This record gives sequence, structure tokens and C-alpha cells, in this order.
Amino acid sequence: PAAPAAPFFFIQITDPQFGFATSDADFAQESAKFEFAVATANRLRPAFVIVTGDLVNKPGDAAQIAEYRRIAAKLDRPIPMYNVAGNHDVGNTPTQESLAAYTKDFGPDHYVFKRDVFVVIVLNSCLGAAPEAVESFRHIARATPESFLHGLAVSLHILGTFLSNLGRRDDALVPAQESVDIYSQLARSTPEAFLPDLATSLAAY
Repeated sequence: PAAPAAPFFFIQITDPQFGFATSDADFAQESAKFEFAVATANRLRPAFVIVTGDLVNKPGDAAQIAEYRRIAAKLDRPIPMYNVAGNHDVGNTPTQESLAAYTKDFGPDHYVFKRDVFVVIVLNSCLGAAPEAVESFRHIARATPESFLHGLAVSLHILGTFLSNLGRRDDALVPAQESVDIYSQLARSTPEAFLPDLATSLAAY
């Protein structure tokens, strides 16, 4: 069997949201907080940092974007930083223009990266990207089900919830049932690990 992956940790920063505190009048508070967060990351030396939007408060604001990028650039080069789009970055209803602007300023709005044996799938939830996660996990679960079948079940559960919240109950039942089927399979082999997930999945529907 393959040797277990070496332990590691990462840092998640959420909602730096430059301009929020003063309704876009300035971003002094956000600058100070983000400077502290980046300095802390440099001291702790995580495997990576992931910033789960909102990166700025006003979509497309050049000054807020420039300040975010200025401080983000202070993260030591050996530590990767991954950005995740939020609604304040691309708008509540993203357009091709707002997505192109985000990509130009911050990089792709959805992508995959790996750390050791772990695969991280980054999605733009403003687009209702849950179906992308399902297909990504379905692809990798075919190759290594022992590692990623659980991830497929989770992503199916999220997709079902997403569709249900849109009022599409009939559509939601298809991924929900598949999620329950997978959790049932996993719970038969490892009940102590997966029975709680099965119960949660069943309770949702």
C-alpha cells in the first residue's frame, strides 16, 4: 500500500472585502486586517493559503482590487495563495464581462489544484457551479473510488440542496437519491464513519 501522506495544514481567509467597513469610502480597516493575516501566514508557514471571497466589496473597483493585490503579494513566494470568487467580486448575477474582469485581476474563477494525495476543487458558487463539482468528483472517483467516492456523495448532496433551494424539487431528487445510494454503500463497509452522513443525507429529503 502507498505510504500515508505527510500531515500538513493550510490557512483559510474569508471576506477581506476591501471597502466594506466604510461602504467603499476607504479600506483602511481591511488593509490593516489583511496585512496582519498575511504576516501571520508568513510566520506559520502553511502549505497554502486560500482566500474564500469576497476579496473586494465593490465589483470591479480598481483601487480596492489594487490594494488587495498589493498586500497579497507580501505572502512569501513558497506559500501558494488561491483565490475564490464571491458575489462582491463578480456580482450577484455574474456576466461574461464581470467574469472576464475577475479572471484578469485574480485568475480563474474555477480550477483544481492538488496537495499530496488531496485534490481541491475550487468553484464559483455565484454561477451555481455544483454540477461542475459533481462531474469532477465523478471523474476522479472512477479511478480511485476508495479516496473520492465520499467526495462524490458530498457534491451530489450539495447539488440536490442547490436545486431544492431554487424550487426545483423534482430535479433535486435525482442527485439526492444518488448521494443516499453512495452513503448507503459506504456505511455498509464502514458504518462508524459514514452512518452519520447517511442520516444527514436522508433527513434532507
